[in-house]
Amino acid sequence: MTRFYFNNCHPECNEKEFLSNALRISLREYIKLENKYPNEIQGVVSHETTKISFGTICLAEIVEILEVREERNHAYRIFNKFPLEAFLNIEKSLADSEDYKILLKDTLHDAFYLKIAFDNQSILFSLGICSDIRKNQLLISDSGGVELLLENLYGDDVNTKYIENIIINEINSKKDNLSLFKTLIHTPIASSKFDKAFSKASSAVQNELINTLKKVLKLQENGENVPEEIFKQNTEDENITLYYLKIRDPEAMRLYFSIIDDQYYLASLEKKPTKEGKSNEQSDHIKNARSMIRQMKKLNKK
Repeated sequence: MTRFYFNNCHPECNEKEFLSNALRISLREYIKLENKYPNEIQGVVSHETTKISFGTICLAEIVEILEVREERNHAYRIFNKFPLEAFLNIEKSLADSEDYKILLKDTLHDAFYLKIAFDNQSILFSLGICSDIRKNQLLISDSGGVELLLENLYGDDVNTKYIENIIINEINSKKDNLSLFKTLIHTPIASSKFDKAFSKASSAVQNELINTLKKVLKLQENGENVPEEIFKQNTEDENITLYYLKIRDPEAMRLYFSIIDDQYYLASLEKKPTKEGKSNEQSDHIKNARSMIRQMKKLNKK
């Protein structure tokens, strides 16, 4: 899945009509991509629209004055993915001691959230209100000279074609990953829920799952201990031992599965719950995974 993040770094602008027109242009280009690749693009991760400011004007105000009702409704629909930590992995950026900045119209802006977007391979959704924003890639850097480039949608036909090529490359890079993952464990029985979640995950997440599984299998083959940071088991139900394959980057995910009579049963691939909802949500993931494995096991016997 290709993620977009609403760029919270723009130069100050207090012309509401100008901002609304810029939003309309970017929104129309985004809608073109979303309509063309509905299974790959799902909304824009953002902060609350009342908290994204361009000076004295916030995003909510410029959405409100979009003239075309369908575009206004579409904006309300896609700018609803917040808080940020519910959709993006922020742990890596929080652990980074460096402060990243972006230079716009000779003014440095705090690029902390753009660094999070970069760590999550997100494409920026920007308003092309100045030449520093109207670029295919935006550069952020830290005080040590480390420079990072983020792909950037800003509302231009050539730019949209550039972003479309990135999406096409992402789709193509994932085509064989599900088969490769399953081949590693000799034709497992997988739920449709797992297949769908794996297929929707970014190629970076898929590759990390594949590499982590390879590492676990290699350690097991050599009779070595597998670190709990990447592999854990749950024996609360004596009839079904549940295993989790765990990754942290580029996104914290858990793959829940069981091995019964040398047969792998892949139940689900879930995002690691946020700290606030961790206890109940993770319990639900475990409970649902066990239930799914029981069903798959029963069907396998028929």
